[in-house]
Amino acid sequence: MNLLYQALLGDARFRVVALATDVEDLRVKLTWPADALVVDGTLFRGPQDLAAAVAPFDGPIVVLLPPVEPSLLDAVRGIRNVVEVTTGAPNVPALLAKLYEAVASRRRAAGAAPSTAFRDMRGPSTATTGWRAVAVWGRQGGAGKSTLAANLALEAATRGLPTLLVGLGVPDATPLLLSREMRAQPNIVTWAASPTPENLKACVQRYDALDVLAGFPDSVALGGYMPRAFQGEASLPALAGAAAYAGYAVVVFDVSNPLLEAAALAASNTLLLVAEPTPAGILAVSDALRLVKDHMAGKHRIDPAAVFLVVNRARETALRPQEFHRDLAVERPDAPPVLAVIPEDPDIARAALQFRPALHTSEAMRRAVREIGDAILVAAAGRAQGSQAARPGRTVNLGFVKIRL
Repeated sequence: MNLLYQALLGDARFRVVALATDVEDLRVKLTWPADALVVDGTLFRGPQDLAAAVAPFDGPIVVLLPPVEPSLLDAVRGIRNVVEVTTGAPNVPALLAKLYEAVASRRRAAGAAPSTAFRDMRGPSTATTGWRAVAVWGRQGGAGKSTLAANLALEAATRGLPTLLVGLGVPDATPLLLSREMRAQPNIVTWAASPTPENLKACVQRYDALDVLAGFPDSVALGGYMPRAFQGEASLPALAGAAAYAGYAVVVFDVSNPLLEAAALAASNTLLLVAEPTPAGILAVSDALRLVKDHMAGKHRIDPAAVFLVVNRARETALRPQEFHRDLAVERPDAPPVLAVIPEDPDIARAALQFRPALHTSEAMRRAVREIGDAILVAAAGRAQGSQAARPGRTVNLGFVKIRL
């Protein structure tokens, strides 16, 4: 699925509009307008469950399966709107060609022309696997980046992954989203004075299974660090390397400081763009994508397949998430897919006032970080020594890809 997903992102004929990481999430995102659906069939108990889940969708469906018995294969092929069932490693170019032709045929039959909105971009590069350095970022102020970063890091640690949360604020309030007991010292400046993996371990604070490296205590400390932020032994990329050497499988950067966003992106291999579903959010995401994909091209390790959008504070008085993504795609045809939607939830704000993780108080936040974790932490789970899965008995898969031509 990951190989096919990368191919979809790099193919000018397709635009991924949403990912779903479990069956419940699929039911929600099937309400979004789209032309085709790609499904990981291993997440269902059998053909009947698969057929029931995709019944509301009226476009072409591709199902990916491992090698199975012929009778099971025939049953899946018999599901309404399934145009292709692949077993084992798919022939990606042939599969995408068939999918595109299936949609084009439906449009011709309906009297509509296939889309000609091609994107000028190179084919996908190899995605980074194993270790994860996640930048939680966005250029819309107050969109909830720090809250998401702290709770995603806690989710990763809860899954049994050695995880480091790095705050970059000034003064940094990220640790206070977890506990009132967190302190401003030690912090990233303390580590930068002796930038080694051993000193990194000495500079972290612990919340449950999560290690936290606090950010800057004041603007003077930030000013002293800025000349070293992008390169050198105390830079943010070097910090990410020290974390990997120290045994962390996941590093989450709370990129809440605009002065450090370029350095944080250079240190990361996965990007979560956070925005509210408003016109201001559209402009902020478009501006962020210009930095990542245009101005910083070749200066970071973030593969196009590792860029995702998180819509935060969805509410009736804002754009619907699908409208937000549609309008964003007008500005940026290479807009990343929506990985998670977090509805407006007073429990999230209440948790911050109580110095508690929203993960412990808000079902909306729990669901969001679970969806995000299922999509981006799979490889890190494989890297973590002795890790079988994030939670006992739970299968972690990319899940479903819903696409628009």
